[in-house]
Amino acid sequence: MNALTYWGMVRDPFPPYMSEHIYYPAGGHANGIARLVDALHCWSGISLLLGETGYGKTTLLHELRDALGHTAGICAATVTHTEICLPDLQFLRAILSQFGKNTDGRSGVACRAEFQKFLDVATMRQQRVVLCIDDAHMLTSAQIDLVRTLAMDAQISGNLHIVLFGRVVLRDKIARRPQLAQQMRITHLLNPLSPVETCAFIAHRIAWAGISDWESCVTQDACDAIYRTTCGIPAAIVAIARASFIEAQFAGVRRVSAAIVDASRNETAARYVA
Repeated sequence: MNALTYWGMVRDPFPPYMSEHIYYPAGGHANGIARLVDALHCWSGISLLLGETGYGKTTLLHELRDALGHTAGICAATVTHTEICLPDLQFLRAILSQFGKNTDGRSGVACRAEFQKFLDVATMRQQRVVLCIDDAHMLTSAQIDLVRTLAMDAQISGNLHIVLFGRVVLRDKIARRPQLAQQMRITHLLNPLSPVETCAFIAHRIAWAGISDWESCVTQDACDAIYRTTCGIPAAIVAIARASFIEAQFAGVRRVSAAIVDASRNETAARYVA
């Protein structure tokens, strides 16, 4: 019997991959989205959304992108996999391509001019331009300087906002560049979930999977054990909850207990809290 049939679910509540369709608006995450949306509508410049591995940065990036996609007057694009955008000219071309601009064979100067032209056209159309960069802590010094240059070049038009999603070390890289630090509008730091939020996170996922009464398949003590094991890190919660449901099915029980959670601890969860 497969897992969904065993638990009476219509979909996997804890898939081993990231899914933007199961977003749970925990306090710090919902507040982060709200602050970013407000900043994007009010100011040009740069904003930071920071958090360590597994804290939900990329999930919030998808949520922000979805929110902006339904907002009139916003032209948004996202650059991911920054580690492969070397040298910085390739990074600049990647940015332009996400806004639908073909820059093959163009020099860095030509690409910057094309980007400024794009911003000018957006200004005439009364559009605000939002550039989101994921894994921004992996940007090289040259790429960070390029971000600073683009932000400064856009000061005249005043309609570009760059949002950098990355680990906390990114804040130190920014601080070492005073001109870039002056462009900062907001910095939002993600923290782990609280015990109550961890339980609500698990309940939210189980409800999304098709079971309205989450306590019919997992105990409160199990939620507490998951919190103790994961320290409230969202990705680790998903990993250990998934392992716990598999362990429960293997044991032939239909309710995850604290003992099941303790038996299913694995390296996947441990790597987030090491």
